Amino acid sequence: MAATSLLRTTPVCPIDFEPPLPPGARTLQPVEGVPGAYLLAPVLSRAECEQLIAASEALGYAPKKSRRSGPPIRTNTRLLYEAHPGLSDTLAQRMRPHLEAIDVRTVGPWRLAEGSRLLNERWRMNRYAAGEEFFPHFDTGYELSRDCRSLLSVILYLNDDFDEGETVFFPGGQTRDHMLPGDADAREVRVRPAAGTALVFHHFGPLNPRHSGLAPVPRPRSKYVIRTDVFYTRPPPPGSATLFGRSPSSHRCVVLLGPPGAGKSTQLRQVSQALGYTGIDFGHCIRSESASTSELSARIQQFRRKRSALQDAAFGATGEHRRPSGWLPNALCLELLEKQLEGLGLTSGVVLDGFPRMRSQSNFLEGDRWQLLAAIHLRVDDATRAERLQGRTLDPTTGQTFHAGQVPPAAEGSVIRRPEDAPGSVQARMVDWEQDTRPLLEHYAKRGVAVDVDGGGSPEAVTRAILHALSRRLLEEAVALFPPALATLLGEAPCDGVNHSSRLDSLVFRYPPPSGPALYLKLAPPWGAPLATEATFLQSETARRLALQVPVFRGLFTLGGDVQALVTEELPGASAKRVAQAWAQDSERAALVRHLAEALRAFHTASPPGGLARYALPSLLQRARERLQRGDVPPRNFTAKYGPPLEGIEALTRELDRLESAARMLPEGPHVLLHGDPCLPNFRVDSTGAFTGCLDLSGADEGDRYWDLALAHWSVKHNLGERWAEAFLEASCGDTLDRDRLSVFSGLRRFLV
Repeated sequence: MAATSLLRTTPVCPIDFEPPLPPGARTLQPVEGVPGAYLLAPVLSRAECEQLIAASEALGYAPKKSRRSGPPIRTNTRLLYEAHPGLSDTLAQRMRPHLEAIDVRTVGPWRLAEGSRLLNERWRMNRYAAGEEFFPHFDTGYELSRDCRSLLSVILYLNDDFDEGETVFFPGGQTRDHMLPGDADAREVRVRPAAGTALVFHHFGPLNPRHSGLAPVPRPRSKYVIRTDVFYTRPPPPGSATLFGRSPSSHRCVVLLGPPGAGKSTQLRQVSQALGYTGIDFGHCIRSESASTSELSARIQQFRRKRSALQDAAFGATGEHRRPSGWLPNALCLELLEKQLEGLGLTSGVVLDGFPRMRSQSNFLEGDRWQLLAAIHLRVDDATRAERLQGRTLDPTTGQTFHAGQVPPAAEGSVIRRPEDAPGSVQARMVDWEQDTRPLLEHYAKRGVAVDVDGGGSPEAVTRAILHALSRRLLEEAVALFPPALATLLGEAPCDGVNHSSRLDSLVFRYPPPSGPALYLKLAPPWGAPLATEATFLQSETARRLALQVPVFRGLFTLGGDVQALVTEELPGASAKRVAQAWAQDSERAALVRHLAEALRAFHTASPPGGLARYALPSLLQRARERLQRGDVPPRNFTAKYGPPLEGIEALTRELDRLESAARMLPEGPHVLLHGDPCLPNFRVDSTGAFTGCLDLSGADEGDRYWDLALAHWSVKHNLGERWAEAFLEASCGDTLDRDRLSVFSGLRRFLV
């Protein structure tokens, strides 16, 4: 009769069901004051409820053994029951017509699951004796697959012959022990359904309410309820949305979590720049908005004045007790976040620091609008945090924070200490972290997106660890989309999850098998590298006749409907980038840049195969203009790494106008076979520095050879310095170098790559 010591079931249906009710006898009514919560009644008759209570008592209740850290969230006993199919089917039939009327569009295009899979068949049957309660919490729900998950909680009351024991909702997200009397977020709505009534409410997305179950007072009988879930399915999203997250209506998201001094502000800047994401420092957003004259600023100030008055009334102006946290109400926080997102347009994603700060805010990052890639917890010891906080300064002009020893020259003389970094404030913020924000770690761990990173190292080391963790998460997402043929080809070869691509529109993972050459898996979305063209080129007669080796083609696949996946064999030799970094002798570096010039000449003198794109300079300028207007140009392309820094759409527009004006003065040059991406990491060299093979050929096309020269010149300059970049130009062009043409293509690459 018992399936296991924890999960029990019955060989026959424990209820003799009564005849069906007439149409209209069962109703769905909203719970006043709790958006997304409903009472569905009657689901079971009182006689049916009594049969179910008797059957559950026969199976036996036991105290719940909690695996979560901290205090338990319940003190009652419960029974894990695998519902008999007859019971599950009947309840699904009775509830489905009314559940279909519940709007779940706040989290995307989900539809009720078919058949008996509508309800979770594993029920938590709870018995509450006098004094036993369920403390305030949020439900998380269950994900059966990426396209099937529970969206609604169901609490089915089996009896009502007890005193008190109501279900309590906190629509503002906060309980009174976290807030002050009079705070709008501390509202309570109490519900006491009759026996046989189902209390239904959202448990995923913005409408997910904090709730609790009060303890009943002594009576002859305990309180009995069933807790189960409603499952939904959805059409699979495109693979490009899952892996590359580029949309004006939904955002790929990385959340940074950690106590004060963990290094979140520093990592926000470095990680968002490395990924090409938009970084949002929510604390800076609040400070900036508060200093403005906007209507939202006025409401923030009004809330703070009210909060101060409430605090003074509760504790006195000089009270010794710690005052409650200064979090803004969720409604104001969400409005401010929406304001930051208004101008994003197309973006690869966002990195958030300071939002969410508590479990109630995390609900706003759920659903199809947000694709949460990872919640990064920066783990730092107390001594390191203290040292960082003692030296932290703020540039009042930009809002960026710096350590006192790392203030950039442009900000020297203007930085100040933040009031919240004073010792007393830090102590209060640590209480806020432990009480409000740390619980998010458990929530995100349940969702499978929590990543723990050692934040105690250098900023660069921490950034590398975060980027590695994010690339592993992307690989996990990709593996779930593998077609069988691709999974078979890669076999049991391990992959460390490192993304070897520096491009924002591709992912590259290396699979070294037990024997033979390693395999490279390259992934690209529809707007990224044309992998089908690269696959054709790798198999062409032109590729076979090049003086350089090209990767051996192993297969071309499609993931998630629109992501191309190319598998090739790794070429022998060393990376030209690593050799450039390792060699220090002038003779070695001179040979390396000379060999690079020779490798590009081998391309530029080869006969282009049919089917390649052909780009004239006017068409490149047009593409640059279109990308700028669509918001496709990554901001990181205009950081100092890639040339003179530029920021903002106006500065980029002026730069493109300048390039168009300069290009009109240039005659059209001859078209040659281009490598497309001739940066040092894309080449293999032997022990003498001679170039033996080229890797990434997704950019191979026909065009002006100065496109290749501009990219290669930048790569040599970035890896070896200005002197060797000039040596490369001398080896490539000699006296025929056209500096004006090189300048135009160098500027264009920042808009197009």
